[in-house]
Amino acid sequence: MDAASSPNPFLSPSKAPDTSDAGAKSPSRPTGPSGPSAPGPGAPRSDQPATGGGVTGAVTPRRGGTPLTLTHGVTAQGLLQIAWDYAVFEGPKQTSATQALPLPMTPEAAIAQLAGNDNRPLLVLRECRACRGTDLALLRTDAVANERTLLLTRFFHCVRLPASVVEPTHAFSRLFSGHTHLFLCDSDGSDRIDFSGSLSQSELIQTMRKAIDRNNDIDATGALNALQQALAQLDRVDAQEADTRLAIDKELDHRGDRTRIGALQKRGNALVTERKAILARIEELGRGSQ
Repeated sequence: MDAASSPNPFLSPSKAPDTSDAGAKSPSRPTGPSGPSAPGPGAPRSDQPATGGGVTGAVTPRRGGTPLTLTHGVTAQGLLQIAWDYAVFEGPKQTSATQALPLPMTPEAAIAQLAGNDNRPLLVLRECRACRGTDLALLRTDAVANERTLLLTRFFHCVRLPASVVEPTHAFSRLFSGHTHLFLCDSDGSDRIDFSGSLSQSELIQTMRKAIDRNNDIDATGALNALQQALAQLDRVDAQEADTRLAIDKELDHRGDRTRIGALQKRGNALVTERKAILARIEELGRGSQ
């Protein structure tokens, strides 16, 4: 039996998503497949590979942000991403030199526009020239705290606004005053908390937990613990799957015993099924936030 003819119990890595939002008015939230890399709590996620062993100190590019060093396998890393909505305002085209520019929306109208039909609490970040293309206003150098923050964002409707949002003619300019760089609020704009971008992770995490508890039928602390446990389970599955794949390759290279190869392939299929079950539990956990 050769490699081409043997059943492949493993999923091949998917192509990294395009992070460009140039020219888009209001791109829809990225959606993911319903297979082994099914979306986690809060909102669908991007396609993520379901193969590979544990990755120690691997640098993973994240959609719309800076690379983050983690000690997780590739599937868990796929869950540690912020699913940003990019809201880029473009005013109507002027038909004459005297046509007035659109006035900025009231804060209430702007929040309603950003929230749309999503009832989850809002996490709104504005970029600046210094942090454009990164998540530095949200994340810190402590990878452990960052992991908690990233997992909690799965229960929020995360919106990213361009640096130009502070310009007086921008439709959403009245959302920001002073040094506000990031704010959390309910979908109707109530219970708003502003941050300057120099906040501590513990302060941010505490505020996020309160918003989740206030808006969902779940306990934020319990949900966070369950998500971290799921990451550990996914790391184990990834590592075992990588070992199984290597064992199959070794058997095939040496024209190994068909029975042994069949047993290894059965084990690989079982690991794929286990991964699907773990990701399904993660998705079920997030249904309380929708």
